[in-house]
Amino acid sequence: TFLAACLCLIASGASLFAAGGKVSGRVLNGSTGSPVPNQHLQLLMPRGGMQQVATVVTDSAGKYELTKGDLATDSFYLLQADYQGVNYNTPVKFDDRSQAKIDITVYDATRTAPPIRIQSSRIILHAEGGKVHVQEMFALHNTSNPPRSYVNPDGTFLFHLGKTTSDPSAAVAGLMNMPLPQPVNPGKGEGNFNIQYPLKPGLTVLMIAYDGDYGANKLDLGDSVAYPIDSVELQVSPPNLTVASQLFKPAGVGAESGSQKYVAQNVSPNAPL
Repeated sequence: TFLAACLCLIASGASLFAAGGKVSGRVLNGSTGSPVPNQHLQLLMPRGGMQQVATVVTDSAGKYELTKGDLATDSFYLLQADYQGVNYNTPVKFDDRSQAKIDITVYDATRTAPPIRIQSSRIILHAEGGKVHVQEMFALHNTSNPPRSYVNPDGTFLFHLGKTTSDPSAAVAGLMNMPLPQPVNPGKGEGNFNIQYPLKPGLTVLMIAYDGDYGANKLDLGDSVAYPIDSVELQVSPPNLTVASQLFKPAGVGAESGSQKYVAQNVSPNAPL
C-alpha cells in the first residue's frame, strides 16, 4: 500500500510538471490600433544571458498561445517581439494555475525625428585627485502622435562632450531599471557622439559617464545635447568647490549627498551646459 501510494504521488507530480506553463495573449500595433498577425515571439530566460526557451507566432487576429511542459513557472521569463527592427519585451508572471496572460504593444518605426523633449536631467560632478567623474542622466519623452519608435543609424541621441580623459560609456534603463549598456559612436566633429538606441513612445532614461581632466583644479563643462531640456539639476562635490555659470543658479545642498545643487530651466537644444 505504501509503495502504491508513493507511485501515485510520483505519477501525480510528473503529470503536474508535464502540464508546464501556458503563456497566451495578443500583439497590438500601438501606432494603428490594429492586431499584428504572423508576429514571431520569443520566450527568453535572462539567467546567464538571454536564453531562448520557446517561440510562437501570432495568428491572423494577432493572438498567440504557448504551452511548454518544462517551463519552471517560478522562474523569471521575458516575452519579446522584434517588430521593424525594434525589440519590445515584457516580464512573464504566472498565476497559481501556471498560466500567464501577456499582451505586447509594438509601434511602427520611423527615421524622421519625432517631437522629443528631455523632461528632466541630472549632472553629477565629483572631483577627486586629478580627475572629475561626470555622470549625466536624461529622461527623454517621445511624444509622437500617432506614437512611433524613432530609429536612426546616424544616432537617435546626439550629444557633445568637452575634453575627456576616458572614453564615455552609456546605458539605458531597462525593465526594473536594470542598466542596459549601449555603444557610444563617434559623431561628426571633435567631441560629438551618438547613441543608436531606439526611442520608443513614452519615457526612455539614458545615462552617460566619463572622466574629465582636473589636473589644474579646474574643469570647463560645455556638454550639450540635441534636445530641449525642461529642467536640469547639477550636483557638485566636494561641496566647497566654486561654480561659475551663466546658466545654473544655486539651489542649496543635497540632503542625502551633501553636494552643492544648482538648477537651470528651459535649456535650448545644443546649448552648452
